[in-house]
Amino acid sequence: MHVGGGGGSLWRKPEAGRLKLNFDGSSRQHVSSRSASIGGVVRDHEGRFVLGYAERIGKGSTSSVAELAALKRGLELALEHGWRGRALWVEGDAMAAVDAARGKGRRRVVSGRAEEDRRLCVEIAEMLPLLETDDEEEEDGGIMVVSHVGRAGNTVAHGFARLGHGAARPKVWRGVPPAEVMKHLHRDAQGE
Repeated sequence: MHVGGGGGSLWRKPEAGRLKLNFDGSSRQHVSSRSASIGGVVRDHEGRFVLGYAERIGKGSTSSVAELAALKRGLELALEHGWRGRALWVEGDAMAAVDAARGKGRRRVVSGRAEEDRRLCVEIAEMLPLLETDDEEEEDGGIMVVSHVGRAGNTVAHGFARLGHGAARPKVWRGVPPAEVMKHLHRDAQGE
């Protein structure tokens, strides 16, 4: 995995020929329970919407589990669509999930459901080799870029994660995004 720049506060467009996957998890603490959902978005080099996803992942899940589950679902969709290696840039705002995408697994203990965190990290680690390519013509050998971004640079993915709270079943949008995220998509594409 190629480690990209990190911690920026604005969403950055990928270079031509690459798609960018931003992912996010959302965990809500209620008086009697906790609920979590996931979401993510794939955009092209002009910031145009390609695909988005949202899903409720259940009660009792921690924010760490939600972030890792959002990453895992985004990587599954990338594999389904054949987006591998140099064609893909993966970015999130949770360092533990970004570390998992970089193949570093669990470097720090996260409070909550540590066993579920570990399981998701293992599943993500098993997918990573499937996302790389052996294309010798590519200067970086077909390596996927992975980076961390500040929360302000991940607002579209966060919007999808919030949509997941109300989703009765997993949802994937292709080509046309839901109205709830349009404002943030436009801001990112304009570099605002």
